[in-house]
This record gives sequence, structure tokens and C-alpha cells, in this order.
Amino acid sequence: MFERFDLSMSAIEALRIVRSYMRNDASLSVEQAAQIARKLEANGVDYPAAATLDMMVPFASVDVEDAVAFYRSCVEIAVLSNPIWMKIIPLGRQKFVQKLDRDAASCFRCARLLDEPPSDEVVDWWDRLQSMGRRLADQARLEQGREAERLSLLHEEARLKALGISRSPRWMSIEDNTVGYDILSYDPGAIEPVARLIEVKSFRKSGRFFLSRNEWETAKKFGDVYSFHIWDVDSKQLSLKSVDEVNRSIPTDNPGGQWDVAVIDVNVKVS
Repeated sequence: MFERFDLSMSAIEALRIVRSYMRNDASLSVEQAAQIARKLEANGVDYPAAATLDMMVPFASVDVEDAVAFYRSCVEIAVLSNPIWMKIIPLGRQKFVQKLDRDAASCFRCARLLDEPPSDEVVDWWDRLQSMGRRLADQARLEQGREAERLSLLHEEARLKALGISRSPRWMSIEDNTVGYDILSYDPGAIEPVARLIEVKSFRKSGRFFLSRNEWETAKKFGDVYSFHIWDVDSKQLSLKSVDEVNRSIPTDNPGGQWDVAVIDVNVKVS
């Protein structure tokens, strides 16, 4: 990813002016071109910001004579450099623009990215950036989930050792993603250890986790041998919940339809 920078038309236009001088004289540095531009061009653009932007926008990427294409290239790098923007861009153009301040929205407008109706080229631009945002979100969720599963493996290794069980937990979501649980561990049995099936969930700050209907149906099928590990991955705090405990927070179907995904608050006690 790129270093984040504040998006403004004064910085983008300053860079376009500077690049035009550098294109005509390859010996000029950004600073030298900016000095010339200050003397010969209109005021009101941000040349210091242009120097920062210059390090992020590839010199040969867009012809500076095509102002709209140049603006669009700078806007794209601004989006890619901003984790918050990358998180919200999959919500759609209107939702995304509502989150922008006036300066940033002006850049999108000058780049013709807010045209109505949007051209095919503009639609392709938004589709491509939204797809990248979704991939990043999916990757972030995967990494958070894997971190929580590693914490559960360590927890179960210590628990089994304390119980005197000589077996090791298995990371089933890596081995077989169709079994319906993430960790295979064990509890003491009358003769030998019995299976403990663990579904791992995680959150950051929210105190809530998501449970799909399919996951819940699997949990009900296995019953008492199934349990939930819910990790606050920032504090490394674990909440343990049985199927019965989670059942108290499961929504009820109604004549209007069935629930698909339940949002469950870890700390809520439902009687």
C-alpha cells in the first residue's frame, strides 16, 4: 500500500503543473520545477503538498495534458492509501461520497468520477476499486479469524496438558473446511478422551460476533460436544459459550422470513 496523504485539488493541480515543467526539461527536480511554477503560474495551489504527492504518483502513468485522467490517477492512489476509504468504498459510490469532506469530494468531481449518468469508464473505475476494497476486507477478516484460531489452539494445548490428556488439538478449519467447526479438541471421558468440537469467533472492540444460520444448525446438531470460543483479539481475552448459552441470543423466525445471520453480543445475559 501507499503512504496516506490528504487529498485536495490544490495539491493535485500543483503536481500537474510541476510535472508539465519536468516533462519539458528532464533535468529539473520537483523542487526546481515548483520554484519556476511559483514565478510563472497562478497562485492558489499547494506546491509543498505536490512534492509529497510526486513520490506516490508514477511519473509516466498519465499524460499531464489530460487533466481529468491525471486527476483520476491521483484520486485512485489517495483511495488506495486510505484504509478507511478502502473499507467503505464497497458500499457504493453514493455511500462513499457521503463520507468525504468538501475538498476530497471536489477531487472526485474534477476527476469526473461523480458524473451522472456515469460513463462505462467511470463504472469500471468504481467497480475495480470496490473489488479491491472487498478483497482487502475479506483478507482482514481471514487474518483476524486465523489469529483467533491460533489463540484457541494454544488455549486447548494448555488445557489438555492440565487435564493430563496426551492428545493435541487439531486445526480442522485448515485440514477440512467442511466439518462445521474450527478446532478438534478433547474432554476427559469414562475410558478415553472424548471429542470437543470448537467453533472460533472473534471481534475487535465491538464485543459482538456474527453467527450464520448454517453455523447454528451445525452447533445444534452436535449439541453438548460443541462449544464456542469467542476472542477479543486485541486484548487476547477469551469468552467460552456452550450451545445452550448461545441459544439464548438466537433471534426468532417470524412470518416475514427466517433470520440468516445473527449478531450476538458476548456480554449480554439473556434469561
